[in-house]
Amino acid sequence: MKTAIRRLRRERKTWGALVGRFVLAFGDVENVTYLALLQLPKDKIFDTTSTLGFGKRIDLVIELIAGHRELTEDLRKSFATTLTSAKKLSDLRNIVAHSPLMMMIYAHPKEGWTHHEMALGNVRNRRRGISLKQLRVATGQAEALSKKLYRLYSKVHKAVANDEDA
Repeated sequence: MKTAIRRLRRERKTWGALVGRFVLAFGDVENVTYLALLQLPKDKIFDTTSTLGFGKRIDLVIELIAGHRELTEDLRKSFATTLTSAKKLSDLRNIVAHSPLMMMIYAHPKEGWTHHEMALGNVRNRRRGISLKQLRVATGQAEALSKKLYRLYSKVHKAVANDEDA
């Protein structure tokens, strides 16, 4: 029993580190949407738009960059594509952020065998548990998106700021 408890504690630390990295990376992704909403609109709309849900903020930022002709077509397209990728990952983010670590048990009804593994899941999303392998992949994706979005936003910021100065 003590061995099982030690193993569970070790696994929990592994999960905790990955969940933390995923949530932090997604925080960066969300921050880029707020930065874009501060700078891109021609009118002051941040107070209202910052309360929009993540998906709606993404849609609005994509719409706003389409109207900024001082941005190259490649930059607009790359920023929009990367934001769309982040939007797709947000469903997973909700499960990660709102689910406890649980033991998932599968029992074959006819053959009688069972399989168990740790996964993030909850009663509401019981069919959509996230395995450690899936979380590792998602964390890598979120961290890569975070880096790419900051890099792209830096270019957007410079182009829009230079146009305002002209």
